[in-house]
Formats: sequence, structure tokens, C-alpha cells
Amino acid sequence: QIGIGEVVLPGIVVDARGRNQIAVSPGANARLAPGRLRKPLALLGPGEVVLAQLEVPLATVREAFRRARRRGALTVLNPAPAPSALPKELLALTDVLVPNAREAAALLGRAGALSPAELPRAARGLMALGPRAVVVTAGERGALFLGGSGEEEGGWVRPPSGIRAVDTTGAGDAFCGALALRLAEGVPLAGAVRFAVAAAALSVRK
Repeated sequence: QIGIGEVVLPGIVVDARGRNQIAVSPGANARLAPGRLRKPLALLGPGEVVLAQLEVPLATVREAFRRARRRGALTVLNPAPAPSALPKELLALTDVLVPNAREAAALLGRAGALSPAELPRAARGLMALGPRAVVVTAGERGALFLGGSGEEEGGWVRPPSGIRAVDTTGAGDAFCGALALRLAEGVPLAGAVRFAVAAAALSVRK
């Protein structure tokens, strides 16, 4: 994103394999102070979902999650851009943490992205930091989830076969939006992750 005054415009570069590389200038996002949240969050109720990322101030995300919890809403945090650490209070207010493999590594104090074989252990490490559930996205490999309730409390969800990636820009956003939608509809985490993986896979075809 490229900020011009208080206007934020997209600035996305795609490589030869369709993978997105994003340049960020905070622009208007940095001006979203906690005090601006009162009216929107007053509308929340039990079973609704607050989805946040880290392109707005941490204090604002923390306040949004505090208010959501008080009103019985679910909180979903996509920790992007990847921080080196997150406040324990924010993680304790997070119902579902949704990093990709690189963001998961950063939260655990490691450089680079994690391999698929490392993700189950990483998910357990992230759960120990405070969130109630963790969903690690892994691109064309799908997503690994840990937490939730019922018969399926963790495992891999693979994307549909035959998907040819043309442009991965926004795939993570499609995943998080689809996940939040299903959770708001009362679908258990396992089912919500399956829907989100399918939505993200479909989003990269154009």
C-alpha cells in the first residue's frame, strides 16, 4: 500500500510465479486510534467476529479485541506485517491466530519461513503463547489448524486439486475473510478452515 496524505492506495508487485510482494506505507492506517472504535464496536453481539491485522496501531487492535470479548464476539488476528513478538495481553484476547509460515516463525523468534514439517510443532508453540486456536496458512499446501472443539481438534486441510495459481495477491485476505464468515455462521473451526482453504485456492486463479 502507498499512502498519499490520508488516502491509501494499493502498491503490489507480482513475481514471475504469481506470488505477491507488497510494499507498505502506513498512511491513514496509522491514524486509526482506539477512540475511533466506539460506535462500530457498540453494534457487536455474541457470535459475531472481529477480524484484525497489524497495519493499524497495536493499541487499536488490543482495544477492539477487549471490546469484542466483553460483548461475546469472537476475535481473529492475522499478524501481518509479521512482528518479532506480540503483547501477551493481545494474544490472550485472541480466539483464532492466523499467521502464515513466515509470520509464525517471526512470532516464535525465528528467521525465514517454516517448512511444512515444522508447522505442527510451531502451532503448538503459538498456542502456548495464549490464543485459543491457531491456523497456519501454507500457500499451495493448504493450512494447518490446532484448537477448536469436537472430534477434529487439529490437522491439515489441503486445497482442491487442479488449481493453477495465476496471482496470489489477496489469497491470505480471502482466507481470513472466508474463515471469519464461517465462524460468524457458527461453523466449527475445522469446517471454517476447509471453507477458507477452498476460497483462497479459488482466489488465485485470476
